[in-house]
Amino acid sequence: MDFLELLKTGKINEAIPMMSKKPDVENYTKEFNNERDIRDTQVGKRKDKISKNETIKVTKIPIPFQRQIVKTASTFLFGNPVKLVERKNQDQSDDQNKDAFLAIIDLWDDLRMDPMLLKLCRAVKSETEAAIIFFDVKKEGEKEVKIKSSLKTSKNGKLLPVFDAFGDMIAFGWEYTTKESDKDVGYLYVWTNDVKYTFKRTSKDWVEENKETNLFKKIPAVYLSQDHPEWWEVQDLIDRFEMSFSKFGDTNDYFASPMYKVKGAVKSIPKKDETGKMVKLDIVETDKGNVIEADLEVIGWDRAPEALKLEFETEKALIYGLTDTPDLSFDNVKGIGNISGIALKLMFLGPMLKAKEGKGDYQILISRIINVMKAGISNISNTSLKAKLDALKIDVEFTSVLPENLKEIIEILSDATGNKPVMSQKTAVSFNPLVNNNDEELENIKSEGQLELGDTVN
Repeated sequence: MDFLELLKTGKINEAIPMMSKKPDVENYTKEFNNERDIRDTQVGKRKDKISKNETIKVTKIPIPFQRQIVKTASTFLFGNPVKLVERKNQDQSDDQNKDAFLAIIDLWDDLRMDPMLLKLCRAVKSETEAAIIFFDVKKEGEKEVKIKSSLKTSKNGKLLPVFDAFGDMIAFGWEYTTKESDKDVGYLYVWTNDVKYTFKRTSKDWVEENKETNLFKKIPAVYLSQDHPEWWEVQDLIDRFEMSFSKFGDTNDYFASPMYKVKGAVKSIPKKDETGKMVKLDIVETDKGNVIEADLEVIGWDRAPEALKLEFETEKALIYGLTDTPDLSFDNVKGIGNISGIALKLMFLGPMLKAKEGKGDYQILISRIINVMKAGISNISNTSLKAKLDALKIDVEFTSVLPENLKEIIEILSDATGNKPVMSQKTAVSFNPLVNNNDEELENIKSEGQLELGDTVN
């Protein structure tokens, strides 16, 4: 019996093992949140030194390379909002599907889909999976049904998709646990194309609590996953870097401040937090009348740890290089200066190629989001647009986060047109960040021009 048949007959406890569950999501999330006790090679596994009299705590410093790698990779994809463009046929008029396209754009903006995509991308690249669930909301006393959406990650519960042999999603489940009367109660929502099921668990087995029609008439969940987190290829290098750096911290604790080699009797020695330090030495006379003067030498770390410095620099370069993550620290960017747009893109070619490689999966994801929006509008909020929405085709354009050298672009266009104007005054005013009202600004420019002309005639 397949999953859908088990679900229809109420045998959810037999159906749950068929739902996909990624095994390492919890560990990946912990590592992303700077926990370092998952693998034996991680710095969190360092054991404290135990002596007869005391336990000496060793240094355990996590360095968040994982966060930097994930943040940069997701920002190169969705740091700027994506652009939705209507695809038109040659025999199609400009206004044929305009209402349907504007309905999609309005819903996209209402759901704040651009920042949600950035968060989803960050979750997928760190936890290896995330989903956006759409649902209908109807307030009491209101006839209008609104479409809402919510991002689900490991923080919100467990994601349980179900795929057929061809990789198509036939159902989607979301499980979470909450407190009711000081008891842990589990809930499981399962969506198919036709039905939304609600199950509840207070002991061992799940019990069906509710079953209702799926108004979307399509699974209202968009799910994306990847096999490994973004730092997976360099996790051993990160472990080595953190371990070496922590040991280096312990070495500094022992040798960065001077140690003393003493001969004879010492009357007093300075404490570690004293300034203007002074050591008092005693002169000792033996029974035979010999005088022994105490002597003190400072033991310092004369040789700089050049080998360790080379290791840190090499490992850091490998971590950033192998993950195509630019090192944008202040020391690296302070001397760049004003460079051309092409040179800037060549500097960031690695992360740009990495983002381009990932665009395929996210284009499919956004297409699924648009299809769910179409289904929601057609079947829930505005059924009159169903035919136009079915005929509507939308393309997705990703925009770059790199700054453009506008002066360089305008100069190239001007040279290409023989120094003729390449932009109207209206367009130039619309791009002016100091102007709030474009139409009012154009009227002011026009009136000031007329005033100057009148002054010249007078």
